[in-house]
Amino acid sequence: MWRVKKWGFSFDDLLKDPLGRDQFARFLAKEFSQENLRFWIACQELKATAISKVPAKAQEIYNEFLSESSHSPINVDSKVREVTRKNMKGAGRYTFDSAQDHIYTLMRSDSYPRFLKSDQYKELLNPKKKVHTAHFYPFSVLVVFFSFSSLFGVKVVCFGGYYYGFFFCFFQC
Repeated sequence: MWRVKKWGFSFDDLLKDPLGRDQFARFLAKEFSQENLRFWIACQELKATAISKVPAKAQEIYNEFLSESSHSPINVDSKVREVTRKNMKGAGRYTFDSAQDHIYTLMRSDSYPRFLKSDQYKELLNPKKKVHTAHFYPFSVLVVFFSFSSLFGVKVVCFGGYYYGFFFCFFQC
C-alpha cells in the first residue's frame, strides 16, 4: 500500500518502481500513448549499454520512435526532432537526451496527473477485498452425511442440510 501511495508523491518514484512503471504503462496503453514510456525506458537502457553496442541500439530506438517510417512515433516538436537527427551522426549514449527530456516533461505534466486521478490508481490505493459468501439455497439437502458407532455399539447415521439458512440434521439409530 505504501509503495502505491509513494507513486502519488513523485513521478520519479513511479518510474523507479518496476510495478509502478508496469501500472503506468497499462494506463498509457488505454490512452494510446504507451510509446512515450517505452521510448523513455529505451533511452535509459541505452545509457547502460556497452559502448560497442550503443550505435546499433541508438539506431533501433531512432527507427522505432523517431524515423519517418516509425511504427510507434513519439510526439516531439520539430526542433527536438532535428537535434536528435543531428545527434544520430555520432550516436552515443546521450543521443536522445533532448527528446527524452521532452517526453519526460510531457508524461509528468499530462499523463501522470491523469493516472493519479484514474480509477486504476484509486483501485490500487484501496483494493476491494473480495468477500466470499456462502450461498444458501432453500432446499439444499443432503449437505452432510456421516456415520459413526457410539460407545455402546449403536450405529448412528446423520443426514442434514440447510433450509433458509438453518442447518438441520436427522439422526437414524
